[in-house]
Amino acid sequence: MMAPDTVETARLRGERLAFRHWDLWRRMGEDPRLMATLGGVWTEAQAREKLEWNCRHWEEHGHGQWLFFMKDSARFVGRCGIRKMVVNAKAEVELGYSVLPELWGHGFAPEMGATALHVAFEQFGYPSVVAFALVNNVPSERVMRKLGFSFEDHIIHAGQRHVLYRRRNPNPAMQPTAKEPPA
Repeated sequence: MMAPDTVETARLRGERLAFRHWDLWRRMGEDPRLMATLGGVWTEAQAREKLEWNCRHWEEHGHGQWLFFMKDSARFVGRCGIRKMVVNAKAEVELGYSVLPELWGHGFAPEMGATALHVAFEQFGYPSVVAFALVNNVPSERVMRKLGFSFEDHIIHAGQRHVLYRRRNPNPAMQPTAKEPPA
């Protein structure tokens, strides 16, 4: 199964992350305001390694990050998508999103996130999706709550304190069932 290479929202067009996006990917990774919300600025080597990992993720799992652009102007907005990751020592599907700082507060993160969640739940049938942010990233927590996520725990990720949120698939058939108690 493969997620669509392109997705659309009311205002945005997303395209599957690929090596041709290096300049935009690097631009995000070296922006100190944006990367302060994600643990710190990337070196060129780190940016390349992360781009390669994300491109491989698409090949291995059929989904990943999209880069999003405004439909009316083709202006680059940010990235968003779903990825399989180990979070808090458990295999999870993670919703990740980043918006360029000059576009914060315009509702782009929830718009992109809703599209990625639709793919996660409707196309792939994942029972739940997690999202996490540094403990001081209150705007990202607001995005998670707008998207229907609920707080689950405080965790350490990449050596830093984060809040972990989860959203369960709204389709009851995709909900995990309770285990029978031992006899």
